[in-house]
This record gives sequence, structure tokens and C-alpha cells, in this order.
Amino acid sequence: MLHFIYLVSDRWKDHLRYEWLYVYRMAKFYQYWLKKSLRLHYDVKCSVMVVDASRLTRWRFGMQDIIKDHKEKGENNYHIYLSYFKPLLSDCSVGYYLDRIGLVKWRYYEGNNDLVKFLAEENCSKVSHIILHEVARNMRKEERKKYYDAIHEQWDRHIMNIDEFEYYNERYERVSKSSNFMFATMKVPKQ
Repeated sequence: MLHFIYLVSDRWKDHLRYEWLYVYRMAKFYQYWLKKSLRLHYDVKCSVMVVDASRLTRWRFGMQDIIKDHKEKGENNYHIYLSYFKPLLSDCSVGYYLDRIGLVKWRYYEGNNDLVKFLAEENCSKVSHIILHEVARNMRKEERKKYYDAIHEQWDRHIMNIDEFEYYNERYERVSKSSNFMFATMKVPKQ
């Protein structure tokens, strides 16, 4: 099971009304993408976790709460938290990963360009990065470090505009950046 959890603070709660449908569609897309690109078969699920308005909770909420939630939801499932924060200590620029836990620092849409393209490039692409870390975690130890490095090298190539992300429309067909795309992923590094 691949479970996406859209984690939102009360401050950003209004984003649920227009980002939730995208998160749901993105989860279904990743079910397809994992099968097509990596030959991995996952059932997908989505849910929302709202962090209370209490000041103490907002300042204290962090990775220990996410790990607790992961255990409660079932440690055999892979959980990806789409979060408004990223831990201070992480060896990944886009988020955080641990055994069967991924966290992506989700950028909320602020209304200054196309909603879907913004969410695809700013968030969906980061999800592919974190998923690839989980793929690497399941490799043999001697292959794992090389693949982690390959993931970050490919990510840097995207960020420096050497390589484009891979873009997909709502029917999961590969399209160009100039077309109406709905999802963006990083290129899968060679294993």
C-alpha cells in the first residue's frame, strides 16, 4: 500500500478545497507511474491530516509525530507525507526519507500562475524524488549508495535546467512542457 497523507496546518486549511483533488489524482498517477517505470505494484490511498491551531502543537509537531502516525497506520505500508515543513536535519534537499516513510515539503499554491502546472512542477516532481529513495532503500547495500547518488545527480540536472522533467497529461501520456501537462516527474536514473 502506498498512502499519501496531505499534511496541512490550520493556517493553510483553505488550500484543501483546490489542492485535495490534485493530490488524489497525483496518487492515482503514481500508481500508474510505479508500475510503468519501475514495475512496482502498489494500491494507493489518500488522506488528510490537519495540525491543530494550538500554538504549542504547531511548534512541537514534527517528525516524531509523523513516525507515530506511520506506526499507527501500519508500518508495512509506505507513507508519503505532503507536509508544510521539512526537518532541519535531512540529507535530501526536497524532503526526508526513512524506512517506508517519505516526506515532501509541499509548496502551497499562492495564485500567481496556473494551479495545475504549479503543483506538478513544484510538488509532484519532488514526490518522484522521494519515491526513488524508497526504491533505493530496497536495493542491496552495495548498490544503494550509488543509486542515492544517481538520484541526486539527476535531480541537480533538472534543477540546473540541463534535463527537463518528464511531463504527463491527465491520461498519463508523456507530453512536452509546453503542452497541457498535469504531472511532472524526474527521470528515473539507470540502476
